[in-house]
Amino acid sequence: MKSDRSLSIASTGVNANVLKIVAIIAMFFDHATLAFIPEGTPLNWSVHFFGRLAAPLICYLIAEGYHYTSNKKAYTKRLFLFALISHFPYVLYYNLSIWKATSVMWSLTLGLIALTIANHKKIELIYKVSAYFSLLFSSLYSQLELHSGIMDR
Repeated sequence: MKSDRSLSIASTGVNANVLKIVAIIAMFFDHATLAFIPEGTPLNWSVHFFGRLAAPLICYLIAEGYHYTSNKKAYTKRLFLFALISHFPYVLYYNLSIWKATSVMWSLTLGLIALTIANHKKIELIYKVSAYFSLLFSSLYSQLELHSGIMDR
């Protein structure tokens, strides 16, 4: 006989909290792979494959958060604040210059801003496209030193 208190994915469904936990676990293993598993091994590839689930899940959760939040401005401010706070430990840890590289949090914040612009009814298409390209280039610029510095280590 099944207890009413049992908690399983089949009975509760996959919700945002389950996806967050999967994303966090995937990211943890992906980052731990860099430190503990020799590069080029089948174990390294398989753990990285699982770890690559984190980014699309987090992007999806940010889009869902945008859709369901009652205060989009506060949601954007919180993500921006987290990006700002996480920026300095990131560049200090990897010994990067402060303005030439940053963590993925800025790209996620810029994606949220792009989503806000896309859903804004009063902005004309030409201004939306201009804003998208500005956000895209600022996101790409922030990754320049990242790919020339960290990936070479």
